[in-house]
Amino acid sequence: QKHFASIYTNNISNMGGALNKLLMPQEESLTKNWLGFGPAEDKSLLLIGHVKLPVADLDTSKQFFVNVLGAEETSTPSGSNQDDVAYRAACGTSFVLTKAADDPVAAWPGQFYVWASNLQKMSEAAHALEKEKQTEVVLEELCLKMETKIDVLVLRDPSSNNIFVVNQAPKGYTRLLKMGGLEAKDQNLLAVMDVQCQVDAGQSAGISQFYRKALNASGKRAEDCCKVDFAFKDSTRQTLTFKEPEATTDAQTEAQGEATAEETQNQTKARALSICFYMPTEDSFKEALKTCKDLGLNISNEDDKEFVFRDAALAESSEFSPIVEHVIRSPLHGDCPVSVGAETK
Repeated sequence: QKHFASIYTNNISNMGGALNKLLMPQEESLTKNWLGFGPAEDKSLLLIGHVKLPVADLDTSKQFFVNVLGAEETSTPSGSNQDDVAYRAACGTSFVLTKAADDPVAAWPGQFYVWASNLQKMSEAAHALEKEKQTEVVLEELCLKMETKIDVLVLRDPSSNNIFVVNQAPKGYTRLLKMGGLEAKDQNLLAVMDVQCQVDAGQSAGISQFYRKALNASGKRAEDCCKVDFAFKDSTRQTLTFKEPEATTDAQTEAQGEATAEETQNQTKARALSICFYMPTEDSFKEALKTCKDLGLNISNEDDKEFVFRDAALAESSEFSPIVEHVIRSPLHGDCPVSVGAETK
């Protein structure tokens, strides 16, 4: 897990000035009312509904998500895939579900990129948790424009080693949420923008193919990554990004090689991880279920609004078999946090 933390912290530090373009909202949007995301990507799914993360210490985890990140603790709905959930934290339209697990636990194989309303407040709370727990929480504080103003926070959940990269939300974002019919609650953490997964070199082509086939998703390709896009009206945009490792020096290759055995062992623990997608329409949900069955995925917890798969047994043309559990839901599922209207039926 510490290996992951060092990779992402180093990558962020090495970005330098390019970080503004790659991660942050447009500069003028922090001082002027933001005009929005623009058109959704073709074949966008609806939302990342939740991620389920095992944690070693529930109290510390709750302190991190609620007191530091500023998420809102909410009641956990009943139903499939929820029995082992200890608590649920609202992160905009997405949720983090936590479950108790033995120590050490497997961290998410990547990082979470989120928007918040007040980075200074978050930084102060993170340093307070560091002092209380006597462990590292703040991995990076980057001031890119003014030395006294934090532009990027990189935080570590001490109960699980999960990494969160935090940017200031653009001015007017809460107004845009309200226009989309979403309640802009009094919480610091406003949105999960990207969930990133680190994958092996050369794997992104197979991953793109998998999501295009199984869910008719965007699966956009780039040189060393692919992305699955999500969009709800003009109010939210999210991505699930699969990132291949960048070119490394001999020393970095050796250091990463030393972590390979541990990461391989963590694949078994990674089975406790879960991610939930909402499909854009009821028809697309039904078509995804049929396609996933035709592809040979191991389907479980199937009903008329949800199904679950992991460890795909796909056709030989695919090189990707997801280990992390996938929960696929209809937009008419009772837990869907947005109202999509009659056009989804």
